[in-house]
Amino acid sequence: ALPDGSKEESRQHPLWDVLHDSPNSLMTSYTWLEVMLKHLLLRGNAYSHIVPGPRGVVDQLIPIHPGRVRVEMMSGLLRRRAYPPRPTVAA
Repeated sequence: ALPDGSKEESRQHPLWDVLHDSPNSLMTSYTWLEVMLKHLLLRGNAYSHIVPGPRGVVDQLIPIHPGRVRVEMMSGLLRRRAYPPRPTVAA
């Protein structure tokens, strides 16, 4: 925040392109944010897999369904582990 309390865009921030333009190759930033907010509101948490690449340490953010993530306590630290989706059974 600026001294007068207003805010200013930081286009030089390393994550500007990822968060403003395209978090991944399949989604716009609006779609990614919509998915994250729906997960947060309906499931209580929202997670994304961080993929490094040409844009740096964070090149893509891929949403992970909160039902696939288990939070575990390991040596006093929280660890999040994503599990693969359950296989579907054809009827």
